[in-house]
Amino acid sequence: MIFGPEYEKFREATDLVDLGGAFSISNALELEALLDQLLEDDVLLQQAGTIAKNYVYGKRGATGTIIKYFYENRLLTN
Repeated sequence: MIFGPEYEKFREATDLVDLGGAFSISNALELEALLDQLLEDDVLLQQAGTIAKNYVYGKRGATGTIIKYFYENRLLTN
C-alpha cells in the first residue's frame, strides 16, 4: 500500500508502515522512486505484500466483535 504523508490518525496505516507492509510518500518524485524500487526489487515487493496480507487477515472478525460489544452494552438504540 502506498499513501500520502497524512496517515498518522489511522492505526492500520501506522501499523503497516512500521511493519514494512505500506509506504508513505510526500510527492510525485517520491512515488516514482518508490515504484521503481518496488518494481526492481522482487523480494521487497513480495515481503511488503505478505506483511500487508497477514496484517489484514489477522484483523478478520473485528467488525463482528465491535458490533457485538455495541449490542451487549446497549450502545445501538432506536
